[in-house]
Amino acid sequence: MSLKNLKDNFGNISNLNQRPANPHQRDERHASVSIVFEAPGSNLQADYWHQCRILFIKRAEREGDIWSGHMAFPGGMFDQKDSSFLATALRETKEEIGLHLDENLLIAELPIYHPRFNANLNLHPFLFALDGHVIPQNWALDRKEVEEIHWVPLSLFFQPSSFGLRSYKIRGGEFPLPTFSFNDRHVWGVTYVMLLDFLGKFVQTEMGQKILQDLNLRENQLSFWDYGPYRS
Repeated sequence: MSLKNLKDNFGNISNLNQRPANPHQRDERHASVSIVFEAPGSNLQADYWHQCRILFIKRAEREGDIWSGHMAFPGGMFDQKDSSFLATALRETKEEIGLHLDENLLIAELPIYHPRFNANLNLHPFLFALDGHVIPQNWALDRKEVEEIHWVPLSLFFQPSSFGLRSYKIRGGEFPLPTFSFNDRHVWGVTYVMLLDFLGKFVQTEMGQKILQDLNLRENQLSFWDYGPYRS
């Protein structure tokens, strides 16, 4: 499967050159994140899916930060010096973890998200595919922003045991929410929704269909990819 095939499966890239009409408008805030998909080679061969991984970070613990300690994709807030939302994703990923991405590695832009407890934020996710040649030997983490980096094997996202409900305290209440878990790390909230949206698209690709075939799964058996109240 070529890079072009993967891009075709994920659809058009629509907002690469867009930026806020008024970056100073207080009720219109923007941020971008990078969903980084590592494949074993530039041809993204379907047979090698078991070597593929997705990058997550654990955000640093910071008092007053609503994302404090959360598992997330690298990224951050739009800055008025950024030429586009894509430029924000590239800059923030480099600043936070030292990973240099560029437009040649871009697969798609996913839909804009509005976190439920931060509804005035427009969150722009960009999907990148890369092989090991551009991955740093030594990560340069901004410790004020990022505490940990995790490469999660693609195979874990097809295991029902990786998914389940966990309780979270949010604004004085406690809520059981669908969660993806690995190594005592837990992905939930808007990052979880972006992850499921990516997986839903990915499973339509040649590699995704190969995974289902190898695992003897059908798409209607992926009910553990549960949005629950995130989409209610």
